[in-house]
Amino acid sequence: VLIACILPCADATTIFSAQDLIDLFNHVSGNALLVNIDIADDLDFSQTKLSQPLGTLPNGACIPYGGTLHGNGHTIKGLVIDNINQKKHNNAGLFCSMTLVRIDNLIIDSSCVFRGISAGALCVSATGSLALTNVTNEALVQGKSTVGGFIGDVKGLEGSRIQFHNCTNKGNVSGHQQIGGFIGWISQTVMLDIQFNNSVNNGLISGQDRETGGFVGGCSDNAQMTIVFFNVSNHASVSGGNMSGGIIGLIQKSKMIKIAINQSTNNGLIWNHNGNDKSQIGGMIGGIEDSQDLNISVSHSINNGGVDGCDCVGGVIGCIWMINNGVIVIENTMNNGTIRGNKHVGGLFGVVVEGIHTNVIMTNGTENEETNETGLTGGNDESMGIKIVISNSTNNGVVSQITHPIISSETNMSQTSVNNNDEIATRVGFGGFAGAIGGDNTNVTIRDSMNNGSISGNVGIGGFIGMIESSPQYSFKL
Repeated sequence: VLIACILPCADATTIFSAQDLIDLFNHVSGNALLVNIDIADDLDFSQTKLSQPLGTLPNGACIPYGGTLHGNGHTIKGLVIDNINQKKHNNAGLFCSMTLVRIDNLIIDSSCVFRGISAGALCVSATGSLALTNVTNEALVQGKSTVGGFIGDVKGLEGSRIQFHNCTNKGNVSGHQQIGGFIGWISQTVMLDIQFNNSVNNGLISGQDRETGGFVGGCSDNAQMTIVFFNVSNHASVSGGNMSGGIIGLIQKSKMIKIAINQSTNNGLIWNHNGNDKSQIGGMIGGIEDSQDLNISVSHSINNGGVDGCDCVGGVIGCIWMINNGVIVIENTMNNGTIRGNKHVGGLFGVVVEGIHTNVIMTNGTENEETNETGLTGGNDESMGIKIVISNSTNNGVVSQITHPIISSETNMSQTSVNNNDEIATRVGFGGFAGAIGGDNTNVTIRDSMNNGSISGNVGIGGFIGMIESSPQYSFKL
């Protein structure tokens, strides 16, 4: 259910030109501009002198926009905001912030450019609930951190809802860290509900450092948050130093979190461009770490994209680390992509480490094509209280270590270092399903499953499990 109307009793202000929209903010009073807007024509900003996001005051303060904006299929064009090298007022977006907003049928076209320390084509930050329907971004968005195709930063919200319905990002999004096709970074929220429905990312997503995702760069320090992805698709390359995913790059330092990915697809290449040892690269989710009371589900979804990294690489999830009381379910999900790495690499997930009371359940999953080091599960290393069930699953892929760097035709970038000079002894754990399983009180069950792939490696090689290590108490059922 989308937000119906923010100001139901107010007449809409009709906007015929870019200057009309600028003038609205020149006469604002109070803590927010609360007005319904009806856009009657394409808005060309190329002849205006707008150099700051709408709502930015001379002293650098921000007046958020709130209300219902009907785009009526019209286009924002010719708007270039380049503040990345400014000492003050150094963010970029159409609006500086939005709160209690509904926007529909609007296009931000490719003639627009947004460059700032933090940036989003629609707004730098969201400070309240918002709903976007049939909104498209084609603009280039660049920044340093918290950079998103639509929204740069979502921080400190409580009891709010953010919804994307039938939205598309076509613009390339890049920066150093916390880079997402829709939202750059989500942090310090309580009871936040985010929904992505029938939405697509077609823009290249690239980060020089960490936390990059086709839809969300990452989220940290949140409580009682729910994010649902239903029928979403990423079709473009996602690259970063580490923690990169076709849907989300990183989930960390949070509690009571529910993430559901349903009937969704990644077709893009997800890759680690600088060869970091702990890359955490996943077809859907790069890394899940240092959190408690998590419920993560991936169902009826497909990864068709290649996933390339060094350590902790998976067709669905790269790394699951330090989870206290978590349930992770992968069901009716298929990996068709080539998965490559040097250690802890799997067709569905790479590695589970140091978990307390964590359940990982796989049902009706299939891994097809070539994988490296492990077929379905890369490893379960140094875990506490882990339960893993692999059911009705198949590995048909070749299992081996990475042997040559990746070259991306989409980005004209190459992976200059893949750490192939590591000691041979560190490249351990090569298995059809699991490379390595370890830790105290570990329970592993594999049933109604098959490995058809050839397995090769240096140390710890097995058709199903490469090796079991450091496990004082474990149960293994085949």
